[in-house]
Amino acid sequence: MNNNITNFEDSQEVISWKYEDQEIIKKGPQNTKLHGIKLKASNRVLILYLCNALGANNAIIYNPDGSEYKVIKSPIEHSIGFADAYYTGDLLTLICWFNKKETVGFLLKKAIIGQDCLACIYDENGNFIRMHETR
Repeated sequence: MNNNITNFEDSQEVISWKYEDQEIIKKGPQNTKLHGIKLKASNRVLILYLCNALGANNAIIYNPDGSEYKVIKSPIEHSIGFADAYYTGDLLTLICWFNKKETVGFLLKKAIIGQDCLACIYDENGNFIRMHETR
């Protein structure tokens, strides 16, 4: 029996993989785009439910059997949600959208109405490490 995730696929509407000869399928609410990545060091899958389907809590890590492991929380108080996820080397990076006007205090910028994003670095257990500006 294979204990690793295999046949991982991301079609933007369905994320699927095989684990222990079982096919695992994840779908979002109607008209929700998905983005999934297989985590490098752990045998888990991260799925972003895009288009604000779940609001700011739209990043979920799943165990190989498809059960929920953890909902990733944004470190930004007025987050709109995560818009992308990828690796930079071995660093799991999630792009977090936020409202500038409500969050400018820690950014040391003048209040500007609109939205912006920051790159947030997490470990593979969904724990926040640090963030930096995107360019």
